Amino acid sequence: MPDLERWDRELLASGQVRLRTKQSKNLWALLGCLGFTAVGVWAAADGAWLVAVLAVGFFGGLGIPAIGYQIVRPRDVHVTPADVRVDRVVLPWRQVIAVQVVTIMNQQTVVLRLTGEGARTVDGGLLSWVRRFQGANAKLLGGPVLALPTQLAGDKQQMGIWLALVHGRSSAPQDPGDQWAGDTVEPRGSEHGVGPEPAPEDHSRFMPPGTRPPRG
Repeated sequence: MPDLERWDRELLASGQVRLRTKQSKNLWALLGCLGFTAVGVWAAADGAWLVAVLAVGFFGGLGIPAIGYQIVRPRDVHVTPADVRVDRVVLPWRQVIAVQVVTIMNQQTVVLRLTGEGARTVDGGLLSWVRRFQGANAKLLGGPVLALPTQLAGDKQQMGIWLALVHGRSSAPQDPGDQWAGDTVEPRGSEHGVGPEPAPEDHSRFMPPGTRPPRG
């Protein structure tokens, strides 16, 4: 069963979906930080102080504590028809402009583009070390966003498509008989990794009621 169909069935059945962190990704990231920190120590011994300060400061001073925290307390994401929850943030869907899948540092990441009110909600609820990355992400992506953890398990394109569907439903009148039809939606995105766009032949089937185009 495709990830997005499984998530949607779970949301319809229980009213909430927990997107879990894949701990193996955290462990690999921790090993990478340890490796770059060791390179920094070696560079310091060799007199390359600039490289040493950058490597030890970023990977040792910021990366290792951040990844270690996520291993002890995984940053799982909880999705409901009304909001998205991560860390101490409870972000209503009405404060989200759009859902996109982007590529940051060669990793696909699901981001939620925010209204001004949404930016304030996120800023007040994120962990302090996560907030440091928010400003950089906003500059890189041209506006306030909430980047979901890259360590989340599941296909990021399908995750983006599904979250966009949940977002769309939250702002449309709900038809009690409108449920997942069980069809597979193939993930698609732009060549730059920003999207996602459902397959055209399936798209209108899953649009919120009241916004579907007439069928020919």
